[in-house]
Amino acid sequence: MLLGRALPAQVPFGPGLRWTRAATSSDAWLPRSVAFGASDGLVWASAMGTAPHLELLAASAEGGTQPLARDDQVAAAISVLSVAAGRDAAACFGVAQYPAPDATHRRTEVARYSPVQAAQSGALGPVWLRVLPGLVNGPARIACDEGGTRLAVALWNDVAHVVHVEVLDGTNGAVLGAADVPAASLTELAFSADGTRVAVSAGGVLWVGDGLAATLATFPLSAATRALSLSGDGRRLVAGAGSELRIYEENAGPYALAFTVPGAANELAARAELARDGSTLAIGWWNAATGVDLRLQVLDAPARAPLWDVAQHGVLGGLQNLPEVVRVSPDGRRIALGTWGDGTAAPELQLFDRSSAQPVLAVDLPGSVQALALDASGTRIAVGMKNAHANQFATTGQFRLYDTGERDLAVRGVPTVGGALELAARSAGATEVLFLFGPRASSPTRVPGTFGQLALRRTRLFVVPATTDASGRADLAYPLPADPGLHGRVWHVQAAFRIGGALHFSSTVVDPLLW
Repeated sequence: MLLGRALPAQVPFGPGLRWTRAATSSDAWLPRSVAFGASDGLVWASAMGTAPHLELLAASAEGGTQPLARDDQVAAAISVLSVAAGRDAAACFGVAQYPAPDATHRRTEVARYSPVQAAQSGALGPVWLRVLPGLVNGPARIACDEGGTRLAVALWNDVAHVVHVEVLDGTNGAVLGAADVPAASLTELAFSADGTRVAVSAGGVLWVGDGLAATLATFPLSAATRALSLSGDGRRLVAGAGSELRIYEENAGPYALAFTVPGAANELAARAELARDGSTLAIGWWNAATGVDLRLQVLDAPARAPLWDVAQHGVLGGLQNLPEVVRVSPDGRRIALGTWGDGTAAPELQLFDRSSAQPVLAVDLPGSVQALALDASGTRIAVGMKNAHANQFATTGQFRLYDTGERDLAVRGVPTVGGALELAARSAGATEVLFLFGPRASSPTRVPGTFGQLALRRTRLFVVPATTDASGRADLAYPLPADPGLHGRVWHVQAAFRIGGALHFSSTVVDPLLW
């Protein structure tokens, strides 16, 4: 089990805390939302409180505690300020609500931000901005597809009693489709990774639409919870309905209820997430009667079979514990749980492997989890927390990055034009490391006489060799020319380890954005 402490001598291959980005008394804010972007090379975050803002942070080891770029133009926001990010380095999104003219009448704005443009100009601001129709006093939600080419947004209109749903073109903000769903509230929004399905849970109704927001199905819910998730292709959908989780499937025909997962006595399905490949389902159950007990349950979704569960029991009358965030890696291998905690030494942050109920990472945080993102490899967690329990008063919080140290290739620090791109690669038994630079291939290929797969184009490789130490590790500081045209460029790097005379390609490929 990993502890929540930094291990500098082992970075980036040792487990632990990588960096902390903390609010201060003069810059007071609370984490609101967080996502990995730019092929998991950046952390895209939002904060509310005294100083609402959006910011970009480096997800690299030793990335530093100061943001690469920050947008304070949203400082007047009074609600939401949630974020989403795609794989594309220019696809970060945010939604915010402003008083118009007062707090009970809000203007809702959705915007796209580009880290590429921020690196080029040195400033972070909207690339496009869309004002959603109507002045409302209801919440909004956003989600994007895997690449960031499409964005789904939902807004509850408390006057018309409908949830307004739009699917937008991620590149220019154009409305691709819209729908108004009669509902008494807005609970949660989900969007499939391929951008073909959007789902909204709204009080007593579950609505499902296609990639243009055309209605595909509507189901009644006894009481919607924030447990809502779609598989990557949208063919499997899970939704919380009070004390049970419902799993719907779209096979030869339209969506239909496939099976349900009941909670134990007094449990509500508070959070849930499906792996992108539909293999793993994780459910965060909350005991509504005690308020202090929760449970993480993991199932094999295709087999409809429980794999394991882990419970946390608090003290009656003590601080309320809640499963605030549940995340599953795209391949279903890793499951992250972020909770409010009960004020004891029990961990608020845990990372599990699908194969075992024993955590590979467990951290007792100084406050409650408010936001959490898990990278595609299932080895890094960006977490936003309050500097106190959720039930206690605090005006400051922090974002942290934890790493299991399992990746065999990593970026160290921030690659800066005129500086260097610092890389580290390690594999046991390696006597030499070849750092491979080049464009990504359309699909990985196998090279005769080697092990693993080459993810870059073989015909356009630039190779830099480096010798290893006794652990099989090699470091490289590749100089970056002081060329202004390099700002905002995305490079792609893989490693090849020479082990016993043969080359073994690294399982990790990094895509650093140059600043």
